[in-house]
Amino acid sequence: MIAKFNYKLFGLEPRDLRVYEAMLTFDQAASIRTIAELVKINRGTTFEIIKKLTNTGLVGSFYRNKRKYYAAQPPESLQKYADYKHNQVAEQLGNIEAYVKSLQSRKRREEPDQFTQFYDGEDEIATLLRDVLETVEISKDKTYRVISSAQIRNQMYAKFRNFTTQRIKRGIFARVIAIGKEGEEAALSERRLLSTKQSPACYVIVYGTKVAQISLSEIGGLQGVIVNNAGVAHLQELVFDNLWESLNS
Repeated sequence: MIAKFNYKLFGLEPRDLRVYEAMLTFDQAASIRTIAELVKINRGTTFEIIKKLTNTGLVGSFYRNKRKYYAAQPPESLQKYADYKHNQVAEQLGNIEAYVKSLQSRKRREEPDQFTQFYDGEDEIATLLRDVLETVEISKDKTYRVISSAQIRNQMYAKFRNFTTQRIKRGIFARVIAIGKEGEEAALSERRLLSTKQSPACYVIVYGTKVAQISLSEIGGLQGVIVNNAGVAHLQELVFDNLWESLNS
């Protein structure tokens, strides 16, 4: 069975759920050896999985003739564990807020605001893309502008495959100028083609008071930078909008 929730938030892996689901089919408590044979995982690994499931309340242990046996607890136990984790986080929100405020009070006021931030690799580029959605979502103008290069378009979203789905869900509109080849059509977006002959390995996103530039390094990895400056962003908007109007829709 494919679990349609983010089980990793609970420290679980697919094989953990596979063991638990298999144990639900047992009529009675079973030994580590029996469980390992059923799921075809070595005993040592099975033991570690059972220990993890026990900590989450999904498995209980019992002694019979001085030997330890394990049995799956009702599936409702996962909901109870989720409620427990939720309450833990809720209890800490106030502490986190107080801690953040204490750190803000330590910041040296004479330091200027950070102007640029750098990102390296697909995981960090995914963080950059999340910033695009989060920034535009709370902006008055829920539109961002993109100069999209076919050369890096697919690679850029490798660790954020549902970016477009999230964008549409948040009601964010994208205006895209494509270079090299037009991307796929999607809701809440408008595209125009600049050129099919050239495709520089660079991607530009103008959003809010920020401009993000993403490109390929010499070894083919993704690198990005966000410039957070209202003047720079406004200038890039003007350049983009004039170029947009000059292109055929």
